[in-house]
Amino acid sequence: MTLALTFVVAAIVVGFVAPVVLTRMESASPRVQLLSWFASLSTFGYVVVSAVAIAAWPDHAPAERVTELWTRCLSSAAHALQPWLDELIIATALALGAAAAARTMLCARRQFQSRSTVLDYHRDVVAVVARTEQGSHRIMWLDHPVPMAYSVAGRPGFVVATEGLSACLTAQEREAVLAHERAHLDHRHHRIQTICGVLSVALPFIPLLRIAPNAVAALLEYEADRSAAEATSAQSVRSALIRVSAGAFGADTTANLNTELRLRHLSAPSKGRATTVGYIASLVLPVVVTLATGIVTVTVASLLLHTASF
Repeated sequence: MTLALTFVVAAIVVGFVAPVVLTRMESASPRVQLLSWFASLSTFGYVVVSAVAIAAWPDHAPAERVTELWTRCLSSAAHALQPWLDELIIATALALGAAAAARTMLCARRQFQSRSTVLDYHRDVVAVVARTEQGSHRIMWLDHPVPMAYSVAGRPGFVVATEGLSACLTAQEREAVLAHERAHLDHRHHRIQTICGVLSVALPFIPLLRIAPNAVAALLEYEADRSAAEATSAQSVRSALIRVSAGAFGADTTANLNTELRLRHLSAPSKGRATTVGYIASLVLPVVVTLATGIVTVTVASLLLHTASF
């Protein structure tokens, strides 16, 4: 029970505290921020599933043996709790876990069906009116003067672009735009966004999951810009962004603000070795800090319960 409580506390910490930290990491590179979000989301899922699994274990979960020495030294809270409270905690954990799992599966099924229907319809309509260019990813060219491009996930995925790109952009700038959209398809960005969206709809009361879709979507745009810059040049991506933004969005304040943020990230220099350290820290720290906080919290609670029993 002590280990299960530790995981519950860890889930609360990562679900409610982690987004506060993650939204203040503007100085870190987009990749480090993305890895931090992925690590936090994975940690949250892991500790929630672990807490439910340990609470539901018939006797003592195998991992409980790891905490035996700890619980002996501290006169474990599990022995200080009354039996009825112990059973209530287990029943509550199982009920909440089952409800969360069922809601997540239901939301995932609904979103998958809705998305599949829209994508199939979109693919059929575009195929009729567009000119197809074959390649690593098909490009469906629409006869429209506004410069615009977007990627459509699927098997296979494809890029939809307008002839306005060729009219308003240079060949290098147009290639930068297409490289950006290919990066979304190559790196499965649509799938990542879908997972975040499902979790946000299923469990919106958890700040980490509620904030993730918008935060991750912005970071994925920065990453696609970086990939496009590596395939062409940073200058080509910047000039293409400015021209497409002016032609497609006009006076749209939100879109222009997003463009400014993307331009700022493109101008940020790469940090070399420091970035490598950031990658490691972004993956390890969320797990270590979350579990350490859970252990410390349950340890303090155990000591307080033990003291109160005298």
